[in-house]
Amino acid sequence: LAAMGISFLLAFAAIEIVQSAVRRLLSPQPIEWSPLTVGILVVTIGVNLAVSIYERRKGEQLQSEILIADSYHTRSDFYGALLVLIALLASPAGLSWIDPVAALLIVLLIGRAAYAIVKDAVASLADPARVDVQALQACVNAIGGVEQSHRVRTRGVAGEVFLDMHVRVDPEMPAEQLHRLEHEIGEIIRKQFTEVRDVMIHFEPRSER
Repeated sequence: LAAMGISFLLAFAAIEIVQSAVRRLLSPQPIEWSPLTVGILVVTIGVNLAVSIYERRKGEQLQSEILIADSYHTRSDFYGALLVLIALLASPAGLSWIDPVAALLIVLLIGRAAYAIVKDAVASLADPARVDVQALQACVNAIGGVEQSHRVRTRGVAGEVFLDMHVRVDPEMPAEQLHRLEHEIGEIIRKQFTEVRDVMIHFEPRSER
């Protein structure tokens, strides 16, 4: 959800850039600048690009969709500063049309980034299996007292998975033993599948058919 929020921020930034570009295209204004202004912009561009690359690499390393999404957001700041620099350098030459054209190109890049974030976020939320279900069931079925596990459901993102499943047991199993078994199943799953953060067990009595 946080990644989706960042995508909306990117979309908002793109709209703002388009509106500003249209205004400048319809009413071009001379731009005053100094070497100091250009220097500050160059530093800003370099910092934003470096931060964006670092966030992207760290996000991939930690499998964090939020960090990856934020790297796109930081990249939009980079594009914004780059756009201002282009406008400053083009203004003395009378090339006022370069500024809005560059703005539209940057909007396309931001839109592409927003689309990538939404696509990844939706795929993550819609993915019915965030762990190897067959391996997980085999692990649970090997636990003493478990007769069968089924209806495994997972949600969340990579590295932060929430799981619930149904487990069939002896209908005569005492409540205290059920409680111990629930704790044991949870501990074993979290140990064997480190991406799982929370486990909910639904016990079912074995059918006598």
